[in-house]
Amino acid sequence: MSLRSKLKTLYQLCDTLCKLQIIDEQDENFGAIQCIACNTIHTRAGEAVYPLAVAYKHSGEKKYLVAAIRLGDWLVSEQKEEGFWYETPEKWTGTTTFQLLSLSAAYLILKDKLSTKSYKLWRQAIARAADWLMSVMSETFANINYSATTSASLALSYKVLKRPEYLVKARELAHLVVKKINEEGFIVGEGAIENNRRTGIDLGYNLDMSLGTLALYSLITKDDLVKRKVLKALKTHLFFVYPDGSIDDSWGSRSYKWTTYGSKTAHGCQMAFDLLADEDPRFATASHLNLVYLRKMIRGGLVGYGPHSWIHDPSFTPCIYPTFTRAENLAFAIEYGITPEKKSPIPSQKKNWFKYFSSINVVLVRTDEYMATVTAYSYNYGYKDRRYITSPTGGCISNLWWKNYGLMQTSSQTVYEPHEIMHMPVEKNLLPLTPRIDYFKNGEYYTNLYETSGKLSLHSSEEATISVSCRGNLKSRNFEDSGINYTLIYDFYDRKLVKRIKLKCEQYKLKGIKVIEPIVKDPSTRFIKRNKYTVLIEKNNETWVFQLLSGRGEVTLGVGEEKYWCPFPSIECFPICIDSIESTEIAYAITHSSAFF
Repeated sequence: MSLRSKLKTLYQLCDTLCKLQIIDEQDENFGAIQCIACNTIHTRAGEAVYPLAVAYKHSGEKKYLVAAIRLGDWLVSEQKEEGFWYETPEKWTGTTTFQLLSLSAAYLILKDKLSTKSYKLWRQAIARAADWLMSVMSETFANINYSATTSASLALSYKVLKRPEYLVKARELAHLVVKKINEEGFIVGEGAIENNRRTGIDLGYNLDMSLGTLALYSLITKDDLVKRKVLKALKTHLFFVYPDGSIDDSWGSRSYKWTTYGSKTAHGCQMAFDLLADEDPRFATASHLNLVYLRKMIRGGLVGYGPHSWIHDPSFTPCIYPTFTRAENLAFAIEYGITPEKKSPIPSQKKNWFKYFSSINVVLVRTDEYMATVTAYSYNYGYKDRRYITSPTGGCISNLWWKNYGLMQTSSQTVYEPHEIMHMPVEKNLLPLTPRIDYFKNGEYYTNLYETSGKLSLHSSEEATISVSCRGNLKSRNFEDSGINYTLIYDFYDRKLVKRIKLKCEQYKLKGIKVIEPIVKDPSTRFIKRNKYTVLIEKNNETWVFQLLSGRGEVTLGVGEEKYWCPFPSIECFPICIDSIESTEIAYAITHSSAFF
């Protein structure tokens, strides 16, 4: 991707932020950026000072310079005496590291343009924030992306103030984080604390926050060990960039804020991929594909929460978080990144392969026409913290992309709950977008999505790319056993996906079981029931066939359709259900029509 292309998107986002800036000098928040959606002032929006500075540097347009200085002055005025900023309207202070990152980087560009007063105040604010972070940042203070970011924010603070203690702490934190990169290349630490160690893996935060800031730290300090570790991790994360540029964090420990282009409040993957693009030409390809995908989520200069933000609600106005964070990400990619002369295909652009990641119990499959994620990730700290129990698991297909269709199946929280109320809208009575097996007994809900001990197996096949199976038990949210054992089997062919289910239970329990297969529904998508076994799915002048192949049951359409929406990943689905099940084994398939008729 050319520099011009990245700048075009940066200018678009910055122009919107400029329009939202308070320019009345009599206003107590003069210089701040308003969030119309939240009807508040977010101090984290002060991070836009850096993308505005970069926009000025490359365009020479004074409006960006004026906006950046006004915003930086306001941000400095909001700092508490101890050195931190509250993440308003709440009281979380850990996000100070993101504001320091941006303020320090902006200072290095704007220092010759600042008034004598601002020059002094910005430097004092940088020192106070850096000193405070030095005193508090650790693995137990916050999720691991905060330690990663602080390694970079302190390295930038060193460039401003030349205090060697900042480099010492930056190195300590960077090395702490890279030690938590497991053998497969995933950073562990986006979940709860167990035995004084941060647990949980979330690909969205790894890629959108931790790896980008670690890359920045490694370039500033010339820390080759950290750089090598980040390169290894990025090569792993490349597998989860889908052919359309979307990022698959469907299974992660913090997937409750997954947007398909990344995570709502995180920076973005361009920072990670572009800073090290000279090391692997595939990184530039991934960065380009994701930015093209991200652009589809922008309306009126604001970044939405996913593909259907405005389809679901044409009057939707998003919070400004994804707009200023993605702008910040692009600014770092522009200033510190590399644009290689050539790009190479990423894994998802190649066909007919599969890869199993044992540390997360996830399988990726790429056939000739589609790509899928099967997850049995067993991070189940939900016994103590409910946030981490609702990520899809149990051997479900949590993401399915099909050529000429786009995302065909996806996933969401099993029970939608706004764990971060500032960032997650309140919604009621939503049903999960995840394909699943449901069972109801005496008002209690059981599903494979609560099976946190699913056993994944891979089986070779002469005709299929691979067969993947998962054995488990339908469980309640409190992990109570339903007495129903299941085996989910997926046969991945070039143009056909076969799903088989084997159940082991008393015969009378079958009547309480339903198989739910939500299909991503765009405005142009049509669902036509051909008979009680077959459904035609039409989109983009092409047809896919959903068909019950064996077993006794009946296909029904659209039951509870209005509930198949979720703010994250901001997608609407249409439910296809197999109910009236009378046999312990059923099989059904999704087939591209030319392979069916």
